[in-house]
Amino acid sequence: MCFEQAARVSRFLAVGVALTGALIALDLRAAPGSIQDAERQLEQLQARELIELKLPGPNWPAPNPDEEKRMAEEYVRSMVRAWNLSAVEESQLRARVMARLQASLLVRPPTRYENPVTYRLVRRWVGIIEETAKSNFDAEQLRQINRIVFGTLQSAEVNAAHIPTPAGDSLIVFNAGWFPFAELMSRAVAMAMPLYLAQDERLPGGRWQALSTEEGEVRRHLAQNEQILNRFFQPLFSYLTTGRLDSGIAPHFFDPVDEPREGVANMYYDAMGLFVVAHEFGHAVQNSALKIPTVSKSGGRGWDEIRYNWEQEFQADNLGVVLSYLALERRPQNLAAILASVSFFLKSIDLVRRGASLIATGRENVVNISTHPPPTARLQSIRLKLREFLRERQGVGYSENAWEQAVTDAARLERVMDILWERTSPWLLDARKRGATVAPAFNQKD
Repeated sequence: MCFEQAARVSRFLAVGVALTGALIALDLRAAPGSIQDAERQLEQLQARELIELKLPGPNWPAPNPDEEKRMAEEYVRSMVRAWNLSAVEESQLRARVMARLQASLLVRPPTRYENPVTYRLVRRWVGIIEETAKSNFDAEQLRQINRIVFGTLQSAEVNAAHIPTPAGDSLIVFNAGWFPFAELMSRAVAMAMPLYLAQDERLPGGRWQALSTEEGEVRRHLAQNEQILNRFFQPLFSYLTTGRLDSGIAPHFFDPVDEPREGVANMYYDAMGLFVVAHEFGHAVQNSALKIPTVSKSGGRGWDEIRYNWEQEFQADNLGVVLSYLALERRPQNLAAILASVSFFLKSIDLVRRGASLIATGRENVVNISTHPPPTARLQSIRLKLREFLRERQGVGYSENAWEQAVTDAARLERVMDILWERTSPWLLDARKRGATVAPAFNQKD
């Protein structure tokens, strides 16, 4: 079963790696024109990649609206549990989800190489961020956002690439393997957390099922349920060694888990998707003012270019976290969701980076597989920006205690992922000894 066949309406993703100057390397030099020109450039790039990677042409399954409606209803129920929503909030969420589903069924991919289901997943997040941007961006920024073409590639670095076109449009191409990878990682992380009964006077009986991130409880839970380690390891290993997850993953990995964990996994994934789409929007807004940096004569990247690229990434992160927060502002626990989901996203990138180095060299943190700043530096910058934004926006209503609690919750989520890595990283070393190699998409960056 491929991910696209098991995709859930709740899950849509985009992530950013700014490939400044990539047009020259990819030879995308079509004459300036309409947005259709950018779509043709995307199609040419996708066709070329299939040839280079010796992959068959697309054969997508026909959409099934009834099944998608069923999955949308599953998503609503899981989110009700994860967010602890009231009956009124549940009704409002269901209305929004179903309205967006109906709109998504009318969406058509820009090229024949795009999986229709995957493309609609991405467009859902895009629609939410676009709605938020209309209330927070000026006319020129909105004009640039409307000139984005989204698509997928098997070789878009770790997560995605932002490619400015000669006409001033933007191609945002996601690594197709990232979708199932993030899907399965969110579930594995949620499964690593033991259930307990939390107190909540708003609910009948005053109690509800919650997930614990307390380290001792997590370790005991994993010791008693070692299959969870395999649920964490298999997607990571497959993504690192193939760049894809349409083979080598047991079909049951895509099945829903118990409702509380499915809801928490949805929460992480959904909020993360909003952030990474908003991050890419940040690159598109920057695009009109970008200057292509000069590459050194030796073919490598000099410090000036690295610093330039990193500054663009930090700026896109800053916009992404503010815009995604605004998109979730009406939801309960939105601050905790954003901080935890950003931590989940950046920790996932960090584990991919460390895993690639481990397979390639036998040691962590030796090779670099991304043009992005280190995840820890990005996380620090993101939190500083969001905290500054909240203080200005909320004024006297800003709560330092609420902020610190949300940061603590995010840090405990990171610790859960560290424990999973600690338990499974030796398996990557064993795989290296058996001849495993890193996928070409994750080759070392200069």
